[in-house]
Amino acid sequence: MSDRVYRVAPDVIERTHEVLHAELQELGVRAGLRNVPIHVEYRIDAAGRARPIEANPMRFGSWCATDIASHAWGFCPYRMFLDGGQPDWPRLCDERRGRHTALIVADLPADLDPTRVDSIDYEGFLARFSKPLELRKVEDPAQPVFAFLFVEVTDAERDQLDEVLHADLTRYVRLRPMA
Repeated sequence: MSDRVYRVAPDVIERTHEVLHAELQELGVRAGLRNVPIHVEYRIDAAGRARPIEANPMRFGSWCATDIASHAWGFCPYRMFLDGGQPDWPRLCDERRGRHTALIVADLPADLDPTRVDSIDYEGFLARFSKPLELRKVEDPAQPVFAFLFVEVTDAERDQLDEVLHADLTRYVRLRPMA
């Protein structure tokens, strides 16, 4: 399990929309909730059953993860919620067919002392992707990540997401010498 790559694409929406919509409707009924922002993570098993991993009311997502919708689908989920709108998923999926939008969480190894980080080769990190959309640098040594990067890849380029999922990102980190 890794929290490094979050990917959205038409196939993800088409495969999960119905089951997740039903699960969220049921959650709303059981909890007596209506028109409440909630961040819910599910795992869908091979049989198509959705199992909740976590639910956090009164928020959309963590750090900047919600912003993937703006890059992938062209709408702001906050505005959509506040305006009472609903995405036109069939149209959006048709328009985006063959493309994947991902959020890459550029994490540091747990055993790396973040106070030793001197600099990050952000240009080198960006260069590994065919279409970077937005880089958000994290320059706080107390955080376990050095960047959030939104990218777009085509079906033929999806290996870029698989590669970064397992990559050693310390090659982009320049450390201060040990004292």
